Amino acid sequence: MISWIAKLYLKSPSQTFRPLLSFQNWIMEQYNKIPTTIDFVDYEPYPDVWSMKSEMESTGRMKITTLHNKSIFDPIVNLYFRAVHDFDHILGGCNFNNEGEKQACRMLLNRCRDPEAQALLFSEIYGQACVQHTTGKFANQKFVKFPKSIQTKALSYSPTIEPARAWWEGKK
Repeated sequence: MISWIAKLYLKSPSQTFRPLLSFQNWIMEQYNKIPTTIDFVDYEPYPDVWSMKSEMESTGRMKITTLHNKSIFDPIVNLYFRAVHDFDHILGGCNFNNEGEKQACRMLLNRCRDPEAQALLFSEIYGQACVQHTTGKFANQKFVKFPKSIQTKALSYSPTIEPARAWWEGKK
């Protein structure tokens, strides 16, 4: 399924995401709940989630790369989106491999109530991850609206979702 999603992502045109402003506002709300200082850097700062978690716990800081920052979002909002996504990796204890991306994607989808935004998140997180894990290259960011049935099938149950959702919901 990973290679099929990657192929579909690469061959599909980017679609227009209409509720972009409300989605960007939601990302900003999520970003403001992160209890650590975020540093934006021009390199890939961590080989795995455990390095990121260790640095955050010891310094109170987390680094987010500015590389590959071409998105359908405002560039700053895209970086905030990355911070939210990476913080989900820490909360879920899920690494940067395909299974970890799947879990981090599920965690964010479970907090998002807008079906159109959920489709965007699936494309942005898991669609790109499938390309990365299949080709070894970071794909251009775009919105590919995968059918809901594909999203459901691709993102199987993960036991890390509920504790992470409880943490985020406690930060309202």
